[in-house]
Amino acid sequence: MADLLVHPQDDRERDLLDGDGVADFAGGFAAAAALLGNQPELYHLDTSQPATPKARRVAEEIARVVRGRLTNPRWLTGMLDHGHRGVAEIAQTVDALYAFAATARAVPNHLFDATHEALIADEAVLAAMRGKNPAATIAIATRLRDALSRGLWVTRRNAVDEELRRAIGTEA
Repeated sequence: MADLLVHPQDDRERDLLDGDGVADFAGGFAAAAALLGNQPELYHLDTSQPATPKARRVAEEIARVVRGRLTNPRWLTGMLDHGHRGVAEIAQTVDALYAFAATARAVPNHLFDATHEALIADEAVLAAMRGKNPAATIAIATRLRDALSRGLWVTRRNAVDEELRRAIGTEA
């Protein structure tokens, strides 16, 4: 059994929530290990600057990306400026976040709360996403709602499920 997984990444243009490759690899490893009764440590090794590599736990790196990108108003504005494709990129990031939660249990509740606040509870962002890519917006809300229903996310706010239902377009 392995006690540790280190996932190196040398590309400054991408992060571990940018696509599903890292979530599939590291999360799949964690899920397989859990089935065998093991809980290995998961690390992300940033080697984009070879002289100064940075190792962080996967959960720490996810938190950095959620705060620095997924819930960052400047990044969201940039994605919305890219229209249909930008909202699809937001949806892909939420999918990767969900994948890490489902497979590696590496996403604490507060990161889902922050994601919900930035994308669904913010009426202006939600309306902009709906206008540019309604299908991706529904996919985001559906993915967050599934995280709630599967117990991957426990929120303290009572209105979250109702807000997600409205974003999906179902009755609350």
